[in-house]
Amino acid sequence: EYDDVHRPEYFPRAEIILESGSNAPSGARVLARVLAEGKFPIEQVDIFLNAEYRGSYKIQPFEFPVTVEGIPGEEIKITAIVYDNVGNKTTIEKAIRISEN
Repeated sequence: EYDDVHRPEYFPRAEIILESGSNAPSGARVLARVLAEGKFPIEQVDIFLNAEYRGSYKIQPFEFPVTVEGIPGEEIKITAIVYDNVGNKTTIEKAIRISEN
């Protein structure tokens, strides 16, 4: 049986945009946004910070705050899993490097 829905070329395409760029000092609050599109409508975006689940977003814009905590040189890894309405998914990552104040 031929599946013409769950093909790699139909998976969502996405990227994580950070309003502050990829560096921020500890204590900063950064707005992150997931830009996503695909052949099928985007249904949900799940967000993880350093592998810890932080929530799901079902309405665009897919924006969420990140509070930067740690010592300079460390990184916070943001992972987004983007799902379309037929069950295709894409996982993307972006890091925030903690900078000096």
